[in-house]
Amino acid sequence: MSDTSIRVSRAIHRRLAVLGGKDYSIGEVIKMLLDDFVPEETEICPDCGADVPLDDEGCITCENCGYSDCEENEE
Repeated sequence: MSDTSIRVSRAIHRRLAVLGGKDYSIGEVIKMLLDDFVPEETEICPDCGADVPLDDEGCITCENCGYSDCEENEE
């Protein structure tokens, strides 16, 4: 089994444990996992090109290089 398969399997088992024995389809569990790991809205960092999730104010702060568009807007 690949490292990715093992990580996905562990994530599914953790999610099922959190759900506490409720009866969910595998599709519902996968959607929950995607909601946990994939940001709904992302932008491209203009400095390094990384995918960056938008925060609640619509700002981006790149964890890769530290770029923030909110700092520019506040000046």
